[in-house]
Amino acid sequence: AAATLVKLLVLPAVFLPLAVHLGFTDEKLVALLVMLGSISTPSCYVMAKQMGHEGVLTGSVCVTTTLFSAFSLTFWLFVLRSAGCIA
Repeated sequence: AAATLVKLLVLPAVFLPLAVHLGFTDEKLVALLVMLGSISTPSCYVMAKQMGHEGVLTGSVCVTTTLFSAFSLTFWLFVLRSAGCIA
């Protein structure tokens, strides 16, 4: 749960205001949002397995971020649009 919250909520909450302050707008800001607040890739699971771990935690993070990213990305787009950062 902590890894999912960090990936979907904390990273965008920390870096999106910084990006807006640096002058990112519209497409660039949305691209940054997708990079920061989207799902953890399944390649993380493969990498964890190759490093000798069971991969249960990594697999769970991939599943939960995939499930909740639809809601979190919609939320962040709403916040950015309400703030006037994207058109």
